[in-house]
Amino acid sequence: MVRSWTALPVCVGVASLILSGCQSSPSYSSASTMQHPSADANDPAKNEHLADTLREGGNFAAAASLYDKLVAHGADSTTIHLNLAMSLAGSGQLDRAATEYQTVIARDPSKPGPQVGLGRVLIAQHKPNEALRAFSTAIALSPDLVPAWNGKGIALDLLQRHEEAQQAYRAGLQMAPDDKTLKNNYGLSLALSGDYAGAVKTLSELAQTPGASSRNRQNLALALGLQGDNDDAKAIAHADLDDAAVENNLKFYDSIRQNAPDLGATASGL
Repeated sequence: MVRSWTALPVCVGVASLILSGCQSSPSYSSASTMQHPSADANDPAKNEHLADTLREGGNFAAAASLYDKLVAHGADSTTIHLNLAMSLAGSGQLDRAATEYQTVIARDPSKPGPQVGLGRVLIAQHKPNEALRAFSTAIALSPDLVPAWNGKGIALDLLQRHEEAQQAYRAGLQMAPDDKTLKNNYGLSLALSGDYAGAVKTLSELAQTPGASSRNRQNLALALGLQGDNDDAKAIAHADLDDAAVENNLKFYDSIRQNAPDLGATASGL
């Protein structure tokens, strides 16, 4: 975690937690060691099915390679380009993924899904302004698309426009009130804007839900620590971390409070 504050009240480390806690962000992986059938140069349909199977199984690098071969041999459907874009994003080939998403969007600008995919890639490329445009376009095309609202919130938080980000998360939560990703990011956004009480309330509710993850608990510990409740933060953090890691985090929370004592007062003006 990067332990620094920008001139405005944004903790870079906390902002990275928002991304890591976002299930709709790309998750990168290299080719796995799973066994799969060999490609058949004489059967494009079989190869496309194999590529789809690899992508759905998380073997993104192998899937991207197979989609590339299909395109090189003349396959040019929008579906193949979209699946190639998703596979490239999943394997961390962000520049190529963005190009493929743009190809798909140019062919059919009426579909919101590729805009969301492009936005996720742009977030991973640290381009929040461009990502915000992509997510906003997706919302204009499909106002009930929850991942687009989540992505818009992330982009706005990274731009330090926290009140607008929270509006985006709340819009998504109106449609999907039990969405753990939205709740996680909403709570962290509240912490970023200095509303520690609100962050603790939101993240406490999330951490107590069935199936809550260690990340949910550690985000609650973070909010408690930023609020100054070190004892409660320590108790929560100990559920997943050893003593050394817990003490390290507590020192981080203390350094944030010391370096930004007026955070709550200044954040409301952002």
